[in-house]
Amino acid sequence: MSPDWPTVDLDPITQLRAVHAGLPGTALEERVLDVAYDAFWARVDDIETFVPTIDPLVRHMKVTARVGDSIECRSDLFRLEGELRSGFMWMQSRRGAGRLFVVGTAAVATQDGRTRVAHLEGLRLPGARVLRPWFRRTVRWDLNGMERLTRSF
Repeated sequence: MSPDWPTVDLDPITQLRAVHAGLPGTALEERVLDVAYDAFWARVDDIETFVPTIDPLVRHMKVTARVGDSIECRSDLFRLEGELRSGFMWMQSRRGAGRLFVVGTAAVATQDGRTRVAHLEGLRLPGARVLRPWFRRTVRWDLNGMERLTRSF
């Protein structure tokens, strides 16, 4: 690439919004949580505890491999693979399941010391747009779980 090419840095929430724009079978919502970013993201990074705590549909989550930002997990619903780095988590069902299910969480610190979080779930499947109302509901369940979790900080 030429040094004259334009570049852009996107914060984690903007990155998740861009993914959502390209996947019509997903739902995304945002919320501001009354917790400092570092405290919140430390919980997200402990994904084995975080996911079952915030998601009423997942009782068990086990990290099966983690190298750098790459992560593989197994839940009672799916085998997932993806990326987990500061402020950004993206996972999709593994190759054997067709990589149909996707889930993502992104967060940034607000100027007043709280955390803006975005959460996305859905399917990478033609026609999955009709399932958006269901995924909006599951996204809200998870955001509500995140709010409940932050009350324990």
